[in-house]
Amino acid sequence: MFAFTSWAQAAPADRISALAELLVEPLAEHQHVCGVIYSSGLAAGGYGAQPGTLDDTVETVPGVFLRREQAQFLFRELIILPVRPEARELATAWAAAYSSEPSWLDEDLAMCGMPPLGVIRP
Repeated sequence: MFAFTSWAQAAPADRISALAELLVEPLAEHQHVCGVIYSSGLAAGGYGAQPGTLDDTVETVPGVFLRREQAQFLFRELIILPVRPEARELATAWAAAYSSEPSWLDEDLAMCGMPPLGVIRP
């Protein structure tokens, strides 16, 4: 049912703005908070899409939206919101880190001397 909600159907820039309106001002009052990373967790979708076509990055003034395909029909969406201007650089660093998430498992397997997941489970 979530896929049919207005939130799920909203454009990424609109989602960033909506979360920023709710969270940035109240959290900026707390000096120990630099920002928020909102994650959808793994979600299923993109049925009928060609593999590798779901990835998306949208950068706006209040934050960054990332969608990264983890496996066919599985993806994660993130919204990264800095709550103060000096935290913008941190938001960019988090976005860069999460952008490479789909390769993390294969990198970890390689460090253990194992083949990539696509070889283990074709």
